Amino acid sequence: MKAMVLERPNKLALRTIDDPRPEEGQVLIRTTHAGICGSDTKIYEGKMPAIYPVIMGHEIVGEVLDGDTTPTTKPGTRVLVDPVLFCGKCFYCLRNDTHLCPNGVLMGREINGGFADYCIAKTSQIYVLPDKLDSKTGAAVQVLTTVLHAQDVGEVGRGDTVVVSGLGVTGLMHVQLAKTRFSKTVIGISRNPFKRSVALSLGADYAFAHGDEAEKAVLDITDGVGADIVIECVGHLALLGE
Repeated sequence: MKAMVLERPNKLALRTIDDPRPEEGQVLIRTTHAGICGSDTKIYEGKMPAIYPVIMGHEIVGEVLDGDTTPTTKPGTRVLVDPVLFCGKCFYCLRNDTHLCPNGVLMGREINGGFADYCIAKTSQIYVLPDKLDSKTGAAVQVLTTVLHAQDVGEVGRGDTVVVSGLGVTGLMHVQLAKTRFSKTVIGISRNPFKRSVALSLGADYAFAHGDEAEKAVLDITDGVGADIVIECVGHLALLGE
């Protein structure tokens, strides 16, 4: 099969390698769609440690071909792959804090991922895509789940004034989800004028650039009260101070 292999930081190569073979409890998946996100760029640049060589890609949608299939995951079934594997035995896993598992690995970083014709996943990692959701959109569901979790924890809801700082894919999803939760006012903030225009087209009530202008605008819009919830989607310490 063809695969995009990260051989070392900043060295990504298209290689022909053997097709993977599923073991017990695994399925073979034909990759149809794989997203690229900020984590991929960090892995590529070596800013996020990886085990080399590795096939990149962790936002994966494909079709089940073979392996430990079931009536609901028979060959031809479209599935979304959860790229995170954890031990299930450590202190954190037993508390259901699997994201803190010291033995956890990520497809596309420590083990082979989805930038290839085929990939392997455990049966516990796959989720059947509903017919009404196309595969291209399905590749973004993993991002949406993090957005949904954040808004659940933050209790975003009816009547809130929500500020979303950073209008990349994650930020734009936050804008849309906040509106579906009947937030009263959603304000997008980004230095990029194009991203601000996209946010407005997706339901944001206002969009401003970072800095004093945004702070003043939020206070004006809320009669000096400020936002109920601020969602920071950039991950830059300087912006946290705003």
